[in-house]
Amino acid sequence: MDEEERVLVFILGFVIFIFVFFVLHYNLGEDTNKKAEIVAVADGTKLYSAFLSGSNEKLEFFYYKKAGDGYKLDSKKADMVTVFEDSETPYIQMNCKFFIFEMCTIDYELHVPKGSIVRGTSLDLMGRMEEKG
Repeated sequence: MDEEERVLVFILGFVIFIFVFFVLHYNLGEDTNKKAEIVAVADGTKLYSAFLSGSNEKLEFFYYKKAGDGYKLDSKKADMVTVFEDSETPYIQMNCKFFIFEMCTIDYELHVPKGSIVRGTSLDLMGRMEEKG
């Protein structure tokens, strides 16, 4: 084997090693789902409409999650959360779909008991006009 062939074999072996390392180390193509039990949740719509009207702020879900013997306040942007009324015990789940190395697309599922979502419609144009003038 001449010098060129040895270099080519070395480069090919190195590329295969790097590929195998990343596949084994980072589990490419596998989903990561992390679940946390929550004890209270609010969507902040009253706060949002009262204080953030006309701003670029995004609506958030606020919740307390179990943290050891206590609870920790956390929040997620509403456009990243899908809510499901399908669980007796409320929890939030992070879904991470890997697409390359450690980078992934993340979304959240908020699972709450049936009846947790308050349904209704309110068109309060008069209240808005009173606020402005």
